[in-house]
Amino acid sequence: HLYESSQVYKDYYLRMREDHPERLMILDNSAYEFFIKGETLNMDGYVDAINDLNPDMYILPDTLMNMEKTLKRNSKK
Repeated sequence: HLYESSQVYKDYYLRMREDHPERLMILDNSAYEFFIKGETLNMDGYVDAINDLNPDMYILPDTLMNMEKTLKRNSKK
């Protein structure tokens, strides 16, 4: 969520990735942050962040407190 909303945050991690490509980078989907604010993940924005950062790993989107919805959402593709 901060990658989308803060240019300073985005620039920091893009620079970190460029300056230290050997470091492990894991991109979280911010499901909890969206959940506590009553918002939902902007999937297009998340995919853009994955493509920009090229992380070593990224966390699949989940729906907190709803296992069935999480499983259904992630099995569509």
